[in-house]
Amino acid sequence: MLECNDQRSGNAPMEECMADESDLLTRIHYQLGAEERIGFATDPIRVEIGDNTVRLQGEVPTVAAKRLARRRTQAVADGYEVVDELVVIPAKDMTDDEIRDAVAHALLQESALAECRLYQMARSQKQTLRDVPGSGPGQILLQVADGVVELSGRLSSHEHRRLAGVLAWWVPGTRDVRNAIEVDPPERDSDAQLTDAIRLALEKDPFITSDQVKIFSERGIVRLQGMLGSDAEREMAEADTWFVEGVDDVVNQIRC
Repeated sequence: MLECNDQRSGNAPMEECMADESDLLTRIHYQLGAEERIGFATDPIRVEIGDNTVRLQGEVPTVAAKRLARRRTQAVADGYEVVDELVVIPAKDMTDDEIRDAVAHALLQESALAECRLYQMARSQKQTLRDVPGSGPGQILLQVADGVVELSGRLSSHEHRRLAGVLAWWVPGTRDVRNAIEVDPPERDSDAQLTDAIRLALEKDPFITSDQVKIFSERGIVRLQGMLGSDAEREMAEADTWFVEGVDDVVNQIRC
């Protein structure tokens, strides 16, 4: 869908505006097709352009494909807001109730969130999963609709905020995670914060020897180095990294 936007085009003729957006669509399709990890040839992505917005829709095979599609689109859509509505093909068919129960269990069992108040929306009712005395270090509200996990509330750091998102992604029926948790008190996000969150995610995965992995982050580009025992472990380390919000690309240089 191509729509001309008066604010962006000014007094430009409608034909010129449509031509500009048609050219943008061509460039986006080229970018998506040029990145093999997106799988654009077998899992086409719908691209809608209008009102200064580029909207990405459809199913993709992996979280990596989802993140890369957004990054590739943003690279050529200067001046447009890129709205990522892509969902990941789930590893397992699960109902919304099953997904919600699994994410809730993971949040309740996570020691780093042990003093956080937890709530969920179930059948349009807000339910308390865990309450703590006083104000506590934060709170999370969990909702699930059509396989999409929505997290809101507040936590004390970007590291904990990202960890909550990773736990939601680890549920095999999850199709997307929309993490609207705020950091309170506010703190500046940084490469170091992203590195710490990835480190924490790898430490939480019992199938990875995390102390053998070195992590380097720069403006969303993450490089993994070190030595692991198998190709499967190497791939799991990369997959866990992609689950961390803020990761735009992963260069996996881990050796086996």
